[in-house]
Amino acid sequence: TAFTLLVEGEAAYTLKGLKLPIETLIDVMRSKSDTDDMKLIQKMLAKADIIQGAEGDDTLAGYGGNDKINSLDGDDNILGGKGMDTLTGGLGADRFLFNAVGESKVGTPDTITDFSQVQGDLIDISNLASEKFSFLGEDGVMTGLGPEVAFVRPGDGFTYVYISTTGDGTPEMEIALTGDIDLKEQDFVL
Repeated sequence: TAFTLLVEGEAAYTLKGLKLPIETLIDVMRSKSDTDDMKLIQKMLAKADIIQGAEGDDTLAGYGGNDKINSLDGDDNILGGKGMDTLTGGLGADRFLFNAVGESKVGTPDTITDFSQVQGDLIDISNLASEKFSFLGEDGVMTGLGPEVAFVRPGDGFTYVYISTTGDGTPEMEIALTGDIDLKEQDFVL
């Protein structure tokens, strides 16, 4: 879908490939700003439910809301942002980025639907703490000796990653991966 909007002859925008309600586009265009297009785009995407990439190496971000992000083929960077997001990387070595604790909370995690060790997918949590995380492995007991990451496979068709960023031994983050995956330290950017 392509839209070209002209607001009182001052600003024109052409948007292709977005499936958004026309009300969202009108709200964004009312700002009449042509100096900060990225903020306008972020505002639109914050209301989007489905974000679809293309073949090639994409960078896709959901910002707020419970987004569904599908990046298709390529070595993609995927950031769900706030909300309980569903992230699909498709073929290629994808990097799933988590930059803030509020992006995937315990009890309301983001779900990565197709994490693939064979394709070289990575879970990047390196921006969550000033120190490097310790990888505790499966069923690892958090020690409270710095930032830590562990995972469990309870047999329900998912693998759950737990992350403590504060070093107090209590996880603040949870990420769900579809499937029973024996995660290794090299599956993470710590």
